[in-house]
Amino acid sequence: VYERQRNPAEATYVARLVRALLRAERKLSIGVVAFSQAQQGEIEQALEHLAAEDEDFAERLAAEEEREEDGAFVGLFVK
Repeated sequence: VYERQRNPAEATYVARLVRALLRAERKLSIGVVAFSQAQQGEIEQALEHLAAEDEDFAERLAAEEEREEDGAFVGLFVK
């Protein structure tokens, strides 16, 4: 259910999915596409919230937000 172009439950689900993917250490390039800027912000906040509660995830998330291979960005993005 969206309210003001935001769906907190979906954002929390996506953040938990990202955490699971990063813990799997498969070095995938992860991109999350939201249908609005408001939902993008909601997902980014959910990621930050999980990172504040989980130091290991915080470290993985920070590294993923900057990860490059052969000079090209291949890390996590939320758009």
